[in-house]
Amino acid sequence: MPVALLLKLNWYDNSNTQDASFAHAGSALSQQFVTSSAISELLVAADIIAEQARNFSSLVQRKLVVTTVGQPTLESWKEVAADQNAALRLRQKLLGNSEKPTLLFFGGYGAGYNDSVRLLGSALEADGALGGYDCILTPHPGQGGHGQVERSIFAQLKLSPSRVQIVTSEIASSPQVAAFSNLTASDDSTCGVQSLFIGVPSMYLDPRPTGTYVDVATATGLIEVARPTAEIDRVVAGAKAKGWRFDTER
Repeated sequence: MPVALLLKLNWYDNSNTQDASFAHAGSALSQQFVTSSAISELLVAADIIAEQARNFSSLVQRKLVVTTVGQPTLESWKEVAADQNAALRLRQKLLGNSEKPTLLFFGGYGAGYNDSVRLLGSALEADGALGGYDCILTPHPGQGGHGQVERSIFAQLKLSPSRVQIVTSEIASSPQVAAFSNLTASDDSTCGVQSLFIGVPSMYLDPRPTGTYVDVATATGLIEVARPTAEIDRVVAGAKAKGWRFDTER
């Protein structure tokens, strides 16, 4: 039976070696582990990562199988986004006749993620950077998939439950909601990159005082990292100025 390894990887093009490199702490150890002969299959979270991983020379030499798992593949996102009639029907079902811009927050898990949710909750207050926006959160399976953790955090912040609609996978998928959203946000989720491919801008909410999010999207300026409320204001204003559209030709 093949050994499968599930990792969240940040891949970079390296013009000197044509290899990819890991852009996070412990990268040398991670790289050594992935290229170890003990691993026969690499599972990644998005097609864009899989495509770049297959060009990593050490993996090519070993003929390691690279498979996309987890969130729907990029092709699925594009197919869903192409059906705008279905997207508008879902928007009507979830938000009624609201004319407010829609922010979709992709759920995650872990201590850093919970801090990001707190930052989101603060921004959703009436006088916050996102006070005038409808917000939908799609919980991650790794956090239980039903939004209990997020609801608890919002309750601690005394945020009205009406400010965030928790949409589980039984109701709609992340790409289905992204298809009608004006902007997406996350704690460094691969879904942020996938939303760019369907023309929806995205941002990372990082509550930490120093930069910790580094991936191909942030390095090339495709996704901005917002920390304090003022930065959220700036990023949101920039997306609005561009008509809530991301240029997929970039």
